[in-house]
Amino acid sequence: LGYLPDDDCNVLAMIIVDEYRKFDMVEVSRMIDDIDDPKIKELLLSLMDAKDLNYDVNCFMGAMRKIKIDTLKNLNAQIKRQIKTLNDLKLKQQLIIKLDTNNRELRKLYDEETN
Repeated sequence: LGYLPDDDCNVLAMIIVDEYRKFDMVEVSRMIDDIDDPKIKELLLSLMDAKDLNYDVNCFMGAMRKIKIDTLKNLNAQIKRQIKTLNDLKLKQQLIIKLDTNNRELRKLYDEETN
């Protein structure tokens, strides 16, 4: 981010990205409740009133893919740190399975990026 028209737009964009990372979906009502800055809240509400939002679906989907990739990479780093510190083999095995699942999802997302 950082390429949007002004600082308020960039702040709102980061709030939306954070919302997606936390909950794997964007729920506007929750964001409205969580935003303290009245200017940012008004900006979000103004988007809700927009009738004709033109955007490139492919660009949007690419941005969502990049968010998912970053989120999975961060999660994998956390899992690897956990694996190193655990002594319980059963828990390690569960984390390794989760890591494998995440890596498969990452591969799928990377493949989508190149196609």
